[in-house]
Amino acid sequence: LTEAAADLKKGNGLVVCGSNDKNIQVVVNAINSAIGANGTTINWAVESNYKQGIDSEMVNLVADMNADKVGALLMHGVNPVYDYCEADKFVAGLAKVGLSVSFADRMDETAQKVTVVTPDNNWLESWGDAEPKSGFYSFMQPSIAPLFKTRQFQDSLLIWAGDSTSYGTMWESYWKNKLGGTTAFDQTLQAGVYEPSA
Repeated sequence: LTEAAADLKKGNGLVVCGSNDKNIQVVVNAINSAIGANGTTINWAVESNYKQGIDSEMVNLVADMNADKVGALLMHGVNPVYDYCEADKFVAGLAKVGLSVSFADRMDETAQKVTVVTPDNNWLESWGDAEPKSGFYSFMQPSIAPLFKTRQFQDSLLIWAGDSTSYGTMWESYWKNKLGGTTAFDQTLQAGVYEPSA
């Protein structure tokens, strides 16, 4: 611990925690403050948008599923039968849900337990964007046509809602409007990243 503390005091250090316990997070923030990380390795002006799940909402969902309060459950990009901490409770609740849909791109543990699987495109076959840090956007465009009988999950939602617009067209229209036109959109799509000006 003494050696680790000495290394952290040299500057450009950072301490992180993988806990949702606020007390642990307060201690970690205090350590980062003590080692001078604030303003160097930590920029409080830009938020990280990774892993923003709220554990209490998942607990409430599982409780509602087990109490027969959930009529339909649509899941994308998750595999709770495999990685949820109380997977047995999730599986028991899932059995009580009338319609459960997995947009999995493979027959993972959750897809094997749902009533309907609508295979999703993989990321190489999809349109999309991500905001890993607030205000910084990364663009995603298909580099290959779908290899199998899959459909991007957003297209499935649009079709089920009775909308004939493809997600790719809707996504492009949104970004052209946000960026101020086709030229700006094309440049951003080519660069793959949109960063706000200083």
